[in-house]
Amino acid sequence: SVVLPVVDFSESMKVSTSVQSSFLWLYFIGLLVVSIRFIIGLIKIYLIKQSGEEEVIDGYKVVATNVDHLPFSFMKWIFINKKITTHNFSEILKHESIHIIQKHSLDVVLCELIHCIFWFNPLLIVFKKYIRQNHEYIADRVTIEKVEKENYIELLLSQSGYDFQPSLSNQFFTSQIKNRITMLLSKKTNQSRLVIYALVIPLVIGIGILFSAFNYNNALQSSKTIGEIDEMPRFPGCENVQDIKERESCANMKMFEFFAKHMKYPEEAKKNNVEGMCVAKFTVNKNGKMEDITILKHVGSGTDKATLDMMNKMKKEIKWIPARDKGKTVDADMTIPVKFKLS
Repeated sequence: SVVLPVVDFSESMKVSTSVQSSFLWLYFIGLLVVSIRFIIGLIKIYLIKQSGEEEVIDGYKVVATNVDHLPFSFMKWIFINKKITTHNFSEILKHESIHIIQKHSLDVVLCELIHCIFWFNPLLIVFKKYIRQNHEYIADRVTIEKVEKENYIELLLSQSGYDFQPSLSNQFFTSQIKNRITMLLSKKTNQSRLVIYALVIPLVIGIGILFSAFNYNNALQSSKTIGEIDEMPRFPGCENVQDIKERESCANMKMFEFFAKHMKYPEEAKKNNVEGMCVAKFTVNKNGKMEDITILKHVGSGTDKATLDMMNKMKKEIKWIPARDKGKTVDADMTIPVKFKLS
């Protein structure tokens, strides 16, 4: 037999379930706002393309536009503002063509979609910034293999004087001129040092696997000290959780939620300001059904009836995950303390 965690029951528990639904609504509102912002950004690029004149240069589709923006690329198109007159057009074309060849736009769109789903994670904003920055480093590095580095740096400095860029290019194609020039002037990392860095990765992974195995064995041993059988009964709903302790905590939380949703604080107990512990005992048979429900302790004023009614409702609606011993399902006795507390 096993004693389950105390169900600290009060009217405030019902507030917690409403808070959970409020957080769910907040998530979907955030998802909607970020998704709309993303879609508007795509529409703006589409409108820029529609307003421009498309022609094929060196095998690439170049769109000449009248909209104020710095040169940028998206998918298979390169966008150039007609107002920007420069004799370095070929360098710009080579740079943007690298983005197209390596399909950097797909990376950016994928990052934006992930950000839409996990909009609440501020680290994704930093992650997106470094993804775009890395794209620029790659394009710069390939471009200077074909052109003079000094002339290319002068071109980057000349672009930094422009203040106008379309809003979407800020989200999708931001480029930090100072960092890019620093990267162009830096020396490549020695190959032997790269090998050392590469060896660190499997070492860290190996240490992580060892710690995980150690924690798993500890969790397995601690779970067996609860009773003589291998696995005690669990409230359903957490079967996909792999870690033993996390699965047990998840099952207990599901049980607490069931209490919060269905149990009522007795009116007589509220009227008489009665608080205290009520203890119920029951058996979960090898088929997962509850049997032999009894109240071992109560504080009166209807707390025993409220607890018994709750347990009978659970018996009708819930099928537990039965206890297991040596690979077989077995009966197990359960004791659950319910603490009645006024708000």
